[in-house]
Amino acid sequence: MFRRRPRRPFRRMIRPLGPGFFGGPLMPGRGLGARPMQLLERANQLMASGEYDEAADIFGQLADAAEEHDMPKRAAHLHLQTARALLELGEPDDALARVKRGLGLFAAIGKTRRVAQLVPRIVEEFRARGFNAQADAVAALTPQALTPQALTPQALTLQTLTPQPPLPKGEGERRRGTLPAKCPHCGGAVRSDEVEWIDPTSAECDYCGSVVKTQ
Repeated sequence: MFRRRPRRPFRRMIRPLGPGFFGGPLMPGRGLGARPMQLLERANQLMASGEYDEAADIFGQLADAAEEHDMPKRAAHLHLQTARALLELGEPDDALARVKRGLGLFAAIGKTRRVAQLVPRIVEEFRARGFNAQADAVAALTPQALTPQALTPQALTLQTLTPQPPLPKGEGERRRGTLPAKCPHCGGAVRSDEVEWIDPTSAECDYCGSVVKTQ
C-alpha cells in the first residue's frame, strides 16, 4: 500500500506582498516582477531536480499571491503546477484541491476549452500514480462543479467544453514555428499545443507571461 510521506513544516518563502510584487497587471509579453520571477525560476529548477517538497511550497505561494493580485490566468497555471509537485510527493488530496482551484479559475474567466483540454491529461497523471479516486473526481469536473458563482453565462453551457478538433498533421508546423521545450526566462515547460500564441513566431509563457520566440 502506498504510504503518504510526511511533509516538512511549512516555511514561508515569500514575505508580505505589496501591490507591486508582480510588477503590475500582466499583458501578453509582459513578465513577472524580479522577485516572483526569481522564485518561479527556482521552483522550476527544484522540480527538474526532483526536489518536489520545496517546489510545491514556492509554486503554491506564487499561485496564492497571483490570485490575490487578481491575475487569474497566471494563478491557474501555478495552481496546476503546484498540483504536479504534490502528486510527485504522493499527496493526491492536496493535489486535487489545487487542480480544482486552477481549473476553477480557468472556468471563471471563460476558458472552458482549456478546462476540456487539461482534464484528460490531469486524469492520466493521477491514474499513472494509482490515485484512481482522485482521478475520477477530476474527470467529473465541469464548469458548474468548479466555481458556479463566478462563471460567465457562456461558460455555464456544457457544450463549450467540446475541444476544438486538432489540426491535420503537419498543418500547425507549417503555420507556426517550433518553440523551445522550456521558457528561456523562467525555465517552465512550454507546450506548443497549449500555450497562447501571440503570432506565428511567438507565444506567451503560461507561468511567467514572458514572450517565448520560436527557434
